[in-house]
Amino acid sequence: MLVVVGAAPAFAQDEMFVTNATSITVYARTANGNVAPVRTLAGAATGLNFPVGVAVDLVNNELIVANAGNDSVTVYARTASGNTAPLRTIGGPITGLNHPDGLALDLVNNELVVANALGNSITVHARTADGNVAPVRTLVGGATGLSSPVVPAVDAVNNELFVSNAGDTSVTVYARTANGGAAPVRTLFGAATGLASPTGLLVDTVNNELVVVNSINGSGGNSVTVYSRTADGDVAPLRKISGAATGLCGPAGLAVDLVNNELAVANPNKCGKSVVVFARTANGDVAPVRTLSGAMTGLDVPEMVAITNGAPPPPLTLDIDASLTSTKYDALTDGLLVMRYLFGLTGTALTNGAVGGTATRSDPTAIKTYLDARRPRLDIDDSGTADALTDGLLVIRYLFGLRGSSLIAGAVDPLAKRKTAADIEAYLQTLLP
Repeated sequence: MLVVVGAAPAFAQDEMFVTNATSITVYARTANGNVAPVRTLAGAATGLNFPVGVAVDLVNNELIVANAGNDSVTVYARTASGNTAPLRTIGGPITGLNHPDGLALDLVNNELVVANALGNSITVHARTADGNVAPVRTLVGGATGLSSPVVPAVDAVNNELFVSNAGDTSVTVYARTANGGAAPVRTLFGAATGLASPTGLLVDTVNNELVVVNSINGSGGNSVTVYSRTADGDVAPLRKISGAATGLCGPAGLAVDLVNNELAVANPNKCGKSVVVFARTANGDVAPVRTLSGAMTGLDVPEMVAITNGAPPPPLTLDIDASLTSTKYDALTDGLLVMRYLFGLTGTALTNGAVGGTATRSDPTAIKTYLDARRPRLDIDDSGTADALTDGLLVIRYLFGLRGSSLIAGAVDPLAKRKTAADIEAYLQTLLP
């Protein structure tokens, strides 16, 4: 679920994050067909255990996951991949987590909101909570109307909290700070609504709409229904995506991309594991504009999805170790660091013997973080990928003083848009301010 919302990690590109049975897979936002993820977070060290809810925090550069299998919330670097341990883990008996399915990130109030399907509760945690810590608020009890809650959504503009309830097929709305046994301020429920075991849910404050995924087969199910944000009672949707052409089959989570005006919906298992993407205003029995599916995708019970829209990476200077003037832009330190980074080396293998004597950035993690954020700018030949044997070689040759054909010979990707020595030299010079 979007809440704000092996290649090495890229900086805040247009990306799509999907939760699977044992992994998080990440794709280019426009991925279509049977394509492999750009990175996969999986393995015993990750702590992932039937991950369902997902949120991406572009402010703090973090990825947040709700794990239904072990009652935890795990937090990673946004670009984490492979068998990487979490930065923080919320888990333990006093957290109130009980089969957490969905979560919402509230950056305005620095909180995480979690729907606990088996606990029939909503727990609210500090964004930076870690360990076995009690929630700051818990919404629970008969008066709340919670019934197997699946996904929460925070409307920080109107200070409200929305929850999809799969148990009684409703959407309940509360004051954002509701606590204890507080009753909802509105409830969307009834035959006219078209709700059918609602799972995914989001609030679009830009267009003042509420968007809901209905997961079950049969009347009303296998659909996406859209309502006025303030809808209450037994009211019909404004729009409904459903029918054979849509590719919806037991859908679960969804994300809205307000930059590109699209909706992405995850289909976990019933008719093939896929993510289907529609125009945001799609209505009726319409085909998706893209479908991500197939063995190469790595999709395996895809439940929830989040989308990020890229921002330009921060400026890159080839003074990688942030040295003083006397040792800036050095082939045997900065150039070697770039080469090793693009070869995938980390830790001391990245930095041993490659940090200048006057460096002010020497920690391997600090250097990797600096380069992770700027990786797209290391695509020296503009081929679409930063590669050690092309871009890394161009950097180290340039820092050794090679120019012209000696700079580019055998070091330019056939797909490069920046091919000539003059163009490559001009670009590299911009990285030496």
